[in-house]
Amino acid sequence: MTKKSKYLRIVSFIAIIAVMIILLSLVVNPEKTNAGIAKFDKVVNEVNQEQENTIDVLIIGDSEAYSSITPLEIYQKYGITAFVAASPAQTTYQAYEMMQKVLEKQKPKVCILEVNLLFRNYSAAAAVVPKVERLFPIFKYHNMWKEVVDKNYSFDSVITTKQKGYRYNSSVNASKKTDYMKQTDAKASISTNNIVYTNKIIELCLEENIELMFVRTPSSKNWNYEKHNAAESFAKENDIPFIDLNLNEELKINWKHDTYDQGDHMNYFGAHKVTAYIGEHLNNNYDLPDHRNDKSFDSWNEALESYNKMIA
Repeated sequence: MTKKSKYLRIVSFIAIIAVMIILLSLVVNPEKTNAGIAKFDKVVNEVNQEQENTIDVLIIGDSEAYSSITPLEIYQKYGITAFVAASPAQTTYQAYEMMQKVLEKQKPKVCILEVNLLFRNYSAAAAVVPKVERLFPIFKYHNMWKEVVDKNYSFDSVITTKQKGYRYNSSVNASKKTDYMKQTDAKASISTNNIVYTNKIIELCLEENIELMFVRTPSSKNWNYEKHNAAESFAKENDIPFIDLNLNEELKINWKHDTYDQGDHMNYFGAHKVTAYIGEHLNNNYDLPDHRNDKSFDSWNEALESYNKMIA
């Protein structure tokens, strides 16, 4: 075999693999199948179920966000439609991508960023993976072939909530740590990656005329004064309002009762307090409509009725 023919075989092999990846990506791409992309991303699915342009407040962040803020209670009192587009261990680059996806169908007036994710570090390479997956969906949706070949195969199990992104948990597991906010001038560091992607979120909000605010929900396990100082400094540098509820004594968080995992996350009782504060702040400081008597928002009234039955 000549050297030239060997090179041709190698190039041909690479070309065949590339074509196979592209074709398989087209086959399993959920946007090209009956399943729809929503069934393969739980959070995006929940947002996509909402009627277009009906979300006034978008809340992004990690599990601290979806454990601490219950949008239907805000709607019940003020008629403001909020949605928690949060996912476990969400990073700043995921929050940015999540926001981009939500803005394809929604035009929120306010965005709340739960700032715990400012301190979740990751490599630059980790942020590249989603871009590769978008180009070649086979790498992300490699199990989609099951639905393609089997009409009885269902992913409906990923659709689990009608709580507008909130995750209800009424378990009680007391925190042993209550003096976690000892004042200091020390400041935690925010990684370059987190600064870069948070700046992208800020720029996106400016482009879309969305008012951005930073919020830190109560967590005796994941928060301290050093992180508060860093988040506050970053917020001031970018002229963004910042509410740290770990310093709010009026909230009256009971660390023996208001957490389900020893202070890491709020349970329903803690979330009820956090939500009451956030709802009042939104109502008093932003020009947001009351949709409760608008018939086009009947689905929210139905969701609220279901939510109240669950709470009762």
